[in-house]
Amino acid sequence: MSINLCSLNDDVLAYIVSFLATQDAVRLSLSSRRIYPTARRHSLSTISIHNPVALSRVAAYMLEDASNRLCFVREFRATENAFPIESIKPEDGFDSYFWTHGYQRDHSGAHAIADLLESAPNIRYIHLEDVEWMIKTEPRLGRALAALPALSHVYLYGVGSTSLRFLAQMNSTPCILVLQHRFEWSFKRKDLFPFAHSHSLRRLQEIELASFKHGSTAIPNHGFQLPIVYRLKLTDCHVPSSAIVRMFPNVRELSLCNVVVTSEDGSEVCWPKLDRADGRLLDFSIWNVTSRVRFLRLSLLSIDDPIEENSNGEIYTETIARIVGVVHNTCPVILDITVHGIKYHHWIKWADVIYAAPSLRCLILEMDIKDCSSSLTWIGTFVEAISHSDIISVQLRVAICGSETSYTINQTVEQWTPSYASHRLKTQYISIVSTHPMKDENDSGTTLVAPAQIWWRISGSGEDRVVRKISSEIGERLHAYVMSPAFDPSAPFNGIFFMSINAGILITSGV
Repeated sequence: MSINLCSLNDDVLAYIVSFLATQDAVRLSLSSRRIYPTARRHSLSTISIHNPVALSRVAAYMLEDASNRLCFVREFRATENAFPIESIKPEDGFDSYFWTHGYQRDHSGAHAIADLLESAPNIRYIHLEDVEWMIKTEPRLGRALAALPALSHVYLYGVGSTSLRFLAQMNSTPCILVLQHRFEWSFKRKDLFPFAHSHSLRRLQEIELASFKHGSTAIPNHGFQLPIVYRLKLTDCHVPSSAIVRMFPNVRELSLCNVVVTSEDGSEVCWPKLDRADGRLLDFSIWNVTSRVRFLRLSLLSIDDPIEENSNGEIYTETIARIVGVVHNTCPVILDITVHGIKYHHWIKWADVIYAAPSLRCLILEMDIKDCSSSLTWIGTFVEAISHSDIISVQLRVAICGSETSYTINQTVEQWTPSYASHRLKTQYISIVSTHPMKDENDSGTTLVAPAQIWWRISGSGEDRVVRKISSEIGERLHAYVMSPAFDPSAPFNGIFFMSINAGILITSGV
């Protein structure tokens, strides 16, 4: 039965059109008078400016009939590439940042962005780069940004003292705020969050701070709090950890990247409990996270912790102690470790790591290996390490980095499974995802073969203990359940549980 698109009501038609790209919506609007208003609104709902030509064209078209066009704009993006590059010389007086990079952008087009924002009161999402330079060039832009009444998602990159002062006057109450500070701007200690008591932050739920440094910037230390914020991300930040914890007391998800903690009072303060924490091993060691974490994602990079060998050829490093310390402090239920470095997975004392987390039920390990055959020896050691744990689910994500191997991915995976059946493990579900770089015949580069993923279920006991393959669909449903807040680590993973996991698939497949 065919359906006439023009016979649909406005709500259904608007929902269908919302899936179209801007250009497709423009074409659709020209196909029917009935569809024209709905498709036209959608085609005007998003403005993305990525080059100077687009800036001039978009501004000219939208401002030609501003009252009937800009009122439909809901998302506005303007990257630094919207402004042309002009060469500069050190004697021109620009900041040393630009001397190093050898260029400066001409931000004279910022007036056009100010014109657009002044006539677009319904913007919900805004993404701007080089914000400080734009506002210094055209102060109207700061006032227009502060005057927008309906912003819910605010992404501002390259902020400075001037732009932060305008943010203090925001009429909007966003729920997501991303601020990236530019190193070249000189700040005073009071400049970070000068709008600390502004009503604009009262609905803030997610915040990301990048490139904020203690000493040049500081977070208020006077009891001001944002209690609704549950997700916090810090990138390239040098700030007091105690001040962060006091300012965001109810954070549940924490992400750290290249953080340096400074302390004003010497006290170590942390959240009592986190649902999720992501970061490098070095970041967790510096921050000294002592919260109990349900899901801990830990990245170990060889550039952060280089391997050293003594005169006997024995590998030694403080990294092992760091890993054990972080896992012991956070006591995760789900542990996801990414190990980049061929030797790393061989010398990490997995027994110590697992022993440090008595609550651990799911282990996800992503690693690089040199070749398939050498990993058969390692997998036996790894299985022995988890044989005395309560881990229910194990996932191994393997990138085979060696170019010479006589094993195919599937053959190697098949050889790993007997190790699990031969131990008295409590582990009941195993997944191995493997990729292998293959040389491209058309060029000298390499490409990754599509990952091969295989799931197994271990059941029975004693001599009846067997390993059986299960479908990837069932495995993915299991993984989704384990990663969800509904996962109960104390619930039994027995046959009844397995049937409940795959019941939906069995019914839909007719089995």
